[in-house]
Amino acid sequence: DKEDNEMPSGFIHCGFPGVFMGFRGDVCGEVIDNRSRTGVPSLNALLGRPAKELKELLLVGLAKQKEALVEHKDENSTDVFSETSKALDKQLKEAKKLNPDKIEKDYAKANKTKGKKKR
Repeated sequence: DKEDNEMPSGFIHCGFPGVFMGFRGDVCGEVIDNRSRTGVPSLNALLGRPAKELKELLLVGLAKQKEALVEHKDENSTDVFSETSKALDKQLKEAKKLNPDKIEKDYAKANKTKGKKKR
């Protein structure tokens, strides 16, 4: 067995330890991700969190993406920067409008209708 961080034949590093992308032949376009899954968010873990917390995570994530985009502005073409910046601004504006109480209420109602347990 190969080490998790040993590069397989036909693959290149993708900037994260343990992540490789195929660049030739039958592996072209394939991605191998050997990173640890410990602590990685899953759908079940996210569904168990309150909507208010999820909204905060979304707002923080979008803000950090915008910061990183601005920080690396010179590395992107003007069009890429402009389009991505506008998309992030739009997503941030929409995320700020989210009503966690309504989301929780709608979630509970949908699960009750489907006969599922309320979280």
